[in-house]
Amino acid sequence: MSIPISTLYQIADESLLTALTDDEATGTPDEQILAAALLTAAGEVRAALVQGGYDPEAGLTPLLRHTAATLAVEALHARRRHIPPGDWTRRAADARALLGRIATGRFALPEFPPPGPTVHHAHEPDRPLQRLRNMRNL
Repeated sequence: MSIPISTLYQIADESLLTALTDDEATGTPDEQILAAALLTAAGEVRAALVQGGYDPEAGLTPLLRHTAATLAVEALHARRRHIPPGDWTRRAADARALLGRIATGRFALPEFPPPGPTVHHAHEPDRPLQRLRNMRNL
């Protein structure tokens, strides 16, 4: 589940991304730092999809890419505490609220196949009681 770095440029000014990531004073955003922030944020989105019963490998909708980018910008602000986050804290809170609704099934994603039943896999599949517990969830 890869999110293009260009998604960050769609929601944040290049000057802000430069201020948050330019450790070498090159005058441009550090693409490795941007990619790492997006990867972490994509993991948060993926976790919500899995909890909601969706297949996270089905791809990301524009809404979910935007959500991940918002979380990434908020995380980048943690690198530069002297730069005020502006409304990024509120935006990230809204993004996390959306992910919470997806995870609990209160927000449907029409672009994805309907969620299937959640099956909890046993760490030791040969344990009979664990298999019975998993069967109840089907």
